[in-house]
Amino acid sequence: MNSNFNMKKIRFRSITIYLLTGAVLAVMVGYMRTSYRHETYRLKAGEVLTQVLQQEMLSCDIANLLFNSKLTESMNEELPDTVRGRIRSVHGLQSYVVPRTKYYDNISASKIVRDVHSYLILESVLKADSLYKSWSRLLSDSSVCNHNIGLRLKQPLSGITSYVPDSITVARYDSLCTRYIGSYCEAEITAFSDISWYDLLEWTDWGLIFLAGGGVPCLCLFFVRLRKLYKSVSTLRKTKTKIQEESVKPRTRSKNNRLYNLGMEIYFDAEQNVLCNENNKTIATLSATMSNLLECFLKAPHHTLSKHDIYLAIGKELETYSLDSFYKMIGRLRDKLESISPATISNDRNGSYQLVLPSSIDKTEKKIIRMKTPTDIN
Repeated sequence: MNSNFNMKKIRFRSITIYLLTGAVLAVMVGYMRTSYRHETYRLKAGEVLTQVLQQEMLSCDIANLLFNSKLTESMNEELPDTVRGRIRSVHGLQSYVVPRTKYYDNISASKIVRDVHSYLILESVLKADSLYKSWSRLLSDSSVCNHNIGLRLKQPLSGITSYVPDSITVARYDSLCTRYIGSYCEAEITAFSDISWYDLLEWTDWGLIFLAGGGVPCLCLFFVRLRKLYKSVSTLRKTKTKIQEESVKPRTRSKNNRLYNLGMEIYFDAEQNVLCNENNKTIATLSATMSNLLECFLKAPHHTLSKHDIYLAIGKELETYSLDSFYKMIGRLRDKLESISPATISNDRNGSYQLVLPSSIDKTEKKIIRMKTPTDIN
């Protein structure tokens, strides 16, 4: 009872460990795939926002004129750690101190193009609503999620900061990326999003999560079962090999007083009730009654027993044990001996029965009268 309870307890503990391991693996894989998808989404959203801002700059007629000239050739230059400058507009003189890192997020790598952008945003104020619509549409066309997104547009020259859809909603969202326009990064456009983690994951990601949560524990359980099976097979093989090794060992007849030689390397083991060969390999198995009778024959003088002695040996009474059963038992023992050894059982005219061994068989063997059973008579 306690053993079964302990086995159930161990099995329950193992299953719990496998389930917890699967849950931890699923969470880890889910976190890694979500982080990867979020980073991919952030980069793609930034690329699309850059395209929208570049298209907005090209939409001006004066921009087409300037960009079609030789001044639009890329002129990337080494920038100092801090760029300082001033821009005069209708709002007055504005000074700028711009760190070099901001230029990495500028929509243009060319200084001349950035100067053109500065001129354009002086001439016309950027519209946050227009940029938001264009960005949302281009995200949808690029098969990128455009739900729960927002924009913040800062234009220091005009002192205007615009939010789409509104400042309260954008404040709840997470920042995705920031882009700058102009020689001194005068215009700052920041993208926001509140996309959920399950919207970021694709069906392949869900497959990996379920594989980690269910497949890995099942695989571990399979290998544990396979290891146990391998141990069982190994134990069985070792046991079989041990039995075979023991079976080929010669029988030590000096230690077994109930081992009899029947001739032609055939032995009768009265302790085991078997007939075996020199290598201790069992050839035939005898019943307890038949084994007891054969041992009485071997112990009797001249291996001869009367009918009365045979009844005593098998524990039967003359009045209750029929002759037919008696003849059949003697016949079965004789047939079994003759099938695997030179020994046999014969009877004489006085009603006695003799176990004839090879040493007692001579040229007068033909004179031995075998017992007639009802089968022989038929």
